[in-house]
Amino acid sequence: NYYLGPSRGDEDPDRSQLQSLDVADQTEHLLGQLMQAFAGTDCPAEFEPSHPNDDSQCMVESDAVNKILMEDNDGFETIYCALKNALLFKNGFIKVYVQNSTDHETVTYDNLSGDEAALLEASLPEGATAEGDDDSVTISLDRDRKKLIVEAIEPASFVYESNYHKQDLQDIRFCGERKFFTRSELLGMGFSPAKVNKLPALTMDTKPDTYTKNLDQVGGDMDSTTR
Repeated sequence: NYYLGPSRGDEDPDRSQLQSLDVADQTEHLLGQLMQAFAGTDCPAEFEPSHPNDDSQCMVESDAVNKILMEDNDGFETIYCALKNALLFKNGFIKVYVQNSTDHETVTYDNLSGDEAALLEASLPEGATAEGDDDSVTISLDRDRKKLIVEAIEPASFVYESNYHKQDLQDIRFCGERKFFTRSELLGMGFSPAKVNKLPALTMDTKPDTYTKNLDQVGGDMDSTTR
């Protein structure tokens, strides 16, 4: 609230209603300094060799972090969001996980002779299928892909066991992220339409930190025609 500067409710009606935004000024000032330290370079993490022959491997690993974090996942924005959460809410969280997907590819070869079609079918990669007619062959292949996703997590959505007392989460028995999926996403994950249709509409989150960050202060039911 001090960052956004709304009325506190205890103002004297005969005096100025302006709110000082010192907290916002200090937050943005510190954020600029922290961003230079964390994301002001093309290589935010550098691995140091532990043995004389590790130099080349360390360079590869450093380049991989730069590629995955900064290029593939817009690391500048991710780090910016996590650092701002840390300044405003004492904690900033970044989650790294593997996203699995399947790409379906089809290629059609026309005007093939019988020998060419036979040679093509004999050289198919594992898992590929071929369908042919008089002079063409259609090759179909499903490719499983994995991608590392790096994203900042809303602090109010990070859940953990209440009696854990350490700052380091390495030994925690349970922690997780509370996520809300749309109905179409739930159907895509394999849940039955009958179950999905019984779900209530998502209403406004009452967590004070997420509500404060909602600059438009939108309230009411979030149900709409795009259920």
